[in-house]
Amino acid sequence: MHCTKRLVSLVLLACCSKAAGSAELLRGYHRGGCDRHYTCCASFDFFIPMGETCVENTPSSSLFTLETANCARNGQGKVEPWMRFETKKWRRDGVCTKETPKVTLADLDAKEKKQREWNENYEKFCGAASNAANCTQTETCFFDQKSKGGDATITMPGLPKDAPACVCQYPRARSNTDGTGACVQCSNDINNQTSSVYVLNTPGNASSGAHVFSFGIEFACAFGSKASSRG
Repeated sequence: MHCTKRLVSLVLLACCSKAAGSAELLRGYHRGGCDRHYTCCASFDFFIPMGETCVENTPSSSLFTLETANCARNGQGKVEPWMRFETKKWRRDGVCTKETPKVTLADLDAKEKKQREWNENYEKFCGAASNAANCTQTETCFFDQKSKGGDATITMPGLPKDAPACVCQYPRARSNTDGTGACVQCSNDINNQTSSVYVLNTPGNASSGAHVFSFGIEFACAFGSKASSRG
């Protein structure tokens, strides 16, 4: 009986060691040149990796489970082992190398915390229920230079940081020629003397381009607003 128990223990130990070795082998496939406990991640142009990073994994919860890759938390996907065969350099060195930038779990936590804070502020200043920025329906509300546009986030670097901004975006423009007033659709020149409805850099010369006002992106109507566009 004693011998039988010992034999069972040895078999279980061998199985555990084999499982651990297989798990480590699988981890190695996706490390792709990154250090242990990191996964080679990238964005993709079709199947071509771009902007590679080595992203730290979440530790495994037991001997029989793999570490969890965090490419998705970094807005990327895993670089699959076969992708290294796409170029001669990658075949030699791997898609990720020791020089590839690292993203730690602490980096991911800080990034997600900042995103949660931005979401809260955006909802406060730009949300339909609160609209603390007091933007009109024809203006686009930004917070910290960013605005939500459907599933995408629009970024405008010229806007204030860590603050809201109500932006009048093209083709709308400010109703007054000095760049102030409501955000409206511009009226045409009633005499059809100019091809531009916006205030120009050089009056009367449409090729000089429209003059920009607030934030370096807003235009102004040269002939006021269309009555139906006020709001």
